[in-house]
Amino acid sequence: ELSGEEKVVSILFSDIKGFTSKSAAMQPGEVIAMLNAYFDVMTAELAKEEAMIDKFIGDAIMALFEGEDCAERACRAALAMQASHVIVNRTRQDPIITRIGVNTGKVIMGEIGSATVRREYTAIGDAVNRAQRFESNAPPGGVLVSTSTYERVEAMAVVEATELKLK
Repeated sequence: ELSGEEKVVSILFSDIKGFTSKSAAMQPGEVIAMLNAYFDVMTAELAKEEAMIDKFIGDAIMALFEGEDCAERACRAALAMQASHVIVNRTRQDPIITRIGVNTGKVIMGEIGSATVRREYTAIGDAVNRAQRFESNAPPGGVLVSTSTYERVEAMAVVEATELKLK
């Protein structure tokens, strides 16, 4: 019997800017090699902050952070991911630039899918949808966090934030 549970987590979405046009100009093997090299670096940063990598969605990453310090770890991971582009891009002519969004809120976590074909443990809900919207509105090379995330990390000395008013 499948069941779910409600949890407060921080959700991080990361996506490569202009991936579709970049990949259209590459051979399939080059696209796979680029993504795998990129994911190797990004997942290492996520692992340092004990993220659960929920899924890869094409060139995007969805990661979840649980626990009292989930927002702090998600923000540290996001900043480290952006900083690690130096490693990702050191041999690239056309640099990879990402947008990252982070949101903190209630989700439903559980196994979702078919009972006979495929299931995955994941998080669903408005907090997940909002995290993805924050990613799509983040500036290239930047991190956009929700108010609910910022309120949990504003006392951190390493976070410098500018409030944005979205229309």
